[in-house]
Amino acid sequence: MSCMIGVIIKVLTNMIEDLTDKQTLVLIYEKAGVESGKAYSINQPYADEEWQRLFKTTLEVMSLTEEQAYTAYADEFVRYAEGLFPVWFTIAKSSKDFLLLQPKIHNSFSSGLVDAASRKKVNDKFSVMEDGDDLIVHYCSPNKHCRLYMKLAQRMATRYGDKLEIDEESCMETGADKCVMRVHWISIGSC
Repeated sequence: MSCMIGVIIKVLTNMIEDLTDKQTLVLIYEKAGVESGKAYSINQPYADEEWQRLFKTTLEVMSLTEEQAYTAYADEFVRYAEGLFPVWFTIAKSSKDFLLLQPKIHNSFSSGLVDAASRKKVNDKFSVMEDGDDLIVHYCSPNKHCRLYMKLAQRMATRYGDKLEIDEESCMETGADKCVMRVHWISIGSC
């Protein structure tokens, strides 16, 4: 079983409640087959299949396109992270710094997982490498949310006053074994 770390689902549930209300979240849980009132712990693993059901049902119930959901999710992620983890934004002085830090942040959530296999599955989902002034992002997940990653990167650029462009060199949605994205900064500002 592949797994998703809880912070990802927690941001989704926050987004649902922020955009709608508690009753809509209850309806989404019900339609997705999730136990009523389930609270997601940010550092616990959950089945990718559960995330997929929740995300798909969110699109249906809220009448959102994937693109609209990714944009709303990215906005919610920044709000949530700034409130709960302000030190991330103190450490990262630009969106590039943040995206370089992101794998460490991601993997820190899985560090408490007792099961080594679950921890490895979470940690192996993505990596970031520097290539000159660009970043090369490798993403491999059964969720195939490379476009969500791109929205998060673009939202981080907006948050920091940076401008970037992303070229997707390969994509799981078109049959590749992993997504590979090149992130290039047009300008790095400061806020």
